[in-house]
Amino acid sequence: MKALQNIFSTPKKNFKVTKNDINNNKALLPNVLYQQMEGFVWSLLSNQEDMINETPKLFKLKLLKNAYLDDKLQLNAEVIALKNQELNLLVLVNKESKNNESIICKAIFKLQLKETISKAS
Repeated sequence: MKALQNIFSTPKKNFKVTKNDINNNKALLPNVLYQQMEGFVWSLLSNQEDMINETPKLFKLKLLKNAYLDDKLQLNAEVIALKNQELNLLVLVNKESKNNESIICKAIFKLQLKETISKAS
């Protein structure tokens, strides 16, 4: 059995909403947000390909607020469950502002692992 390596050396990604990312109301297109989240998950797992069995699958998505043109967004990741051959990864999308950060989206991605992983203590 292998021990799961720390896959989150830098579990953050920033991006700014541009003209190419918005609809007529200047709100961020949902497919652009999803592509950013999916790419973020892939980037976290890129050096763990030998342990991942298949493509990460979106299990749950909760859109809480809109993001608009020129908004600065930050994606954060956190492992919320590690079972025998499954890893559940929570991705939070925060909108950065001067006063605080507000969560605009939560997503859970499920990953099937190739073999049982021993949990490091």
